[in-house]
Amino acid sequence: MVLNYGATTGWKDAETSERLNNMINTDPNNPKLWEEFQKYESIVSEMVGKNIQMERMENDKKVLSPQLYVGGSLDVPKGQDAQFAFYDRKAYVSFETAEWLKDSLSPQEGAAPKQRVYDTLTVKVDDIQNIKPLEELIMKLSLNASDNLAMRDEIASQLNTFKAIALGVGIFILLLASISIIVAMTMSTHQRRRQIGIMKVLGANMPQIGTMFIAEASLLGFLGGLLGIAFAFLIINGLNSFITASAGMSGLQIEVTPNTLPIGIAFAVMTGIFSGIYPAISAARTNALLAIKRD
Repeated sequence: MVLNYGATTGWKDAETSERLNNMINTDPNNPKLWEEFQKYESIVSEMVGKNIQMERMENDKKVLSPQLYVGGSLDVPKGQDAQFAFYDRKAYVSFETAEWLKDSLSPQEGAAPKQRVYDTLTVKVDDIQNIKPLEELIMKLSLNASDNLAMRDEIASQLNTFKAIALGVGIFILLLASISIIVAMTMSTHQRRRQIGIMKVLGANMPQIGTMFIAEASLLGFLGGLLGIAFAFLIINGLNSFITASAGMSGLQIEVTPNTLPIGIAFAVMTGIFSGIYPAISAARTNALLAIKRD
């Protein structure tokens, strides 16, 4: 037998299990009992190499299977949160072992021919584009087929709404950032008017002074773009973890492609340059003699 990650959690010894069950049946509204129960449910046990038995209730009596050897256990599925995975408990055996377990737990008299009957069958595809064609083939066999695309489409629709909201918030923040750069550069121009006057006296012309302030504004935009990318990655990782934990869909993720990063940096720099044009013109038009006299 091979256990998945969830099946390695929640194991309790017989004495602890009986004690908790009796106490919960006696006082089901006691929150401390449920806290202790949940604590055991989330504990991961090392099951490889151990022997376990399956049980079935029949006429209020437990029917135990022969002992099964645990030959391996699976890790948490890629992209899935461990707190979500331990609720999914499965054990994998061969067809022969499954038939053996069925005979040991539900022995049938007579020598009736055995035929495998399955209620459900899970099919995994290599590409999401193949789900619908495969469903059509299954339905041609007069079988019912269902998929998780409806939930996926619903989450994708919610993500599109979130993207639209995020775009509006981003434009608003960009406007605030532009105003902040203009105010900061204008204040810097006012505080450095004496230095600007000295530069003009020493021979600096208007284009040179304007270029200096535009370069400073573009540097502010570049640094702001780097910080924005860092914060964006943190927020996206948090959203992806939330989607995986709440819906259990590791394939539906928000991604930032590498080729968009230079575009974002360039956009931030251009925002800084356009925001620095007015302070640069104001600095370039500073009267050198008046600036030196006032200070």
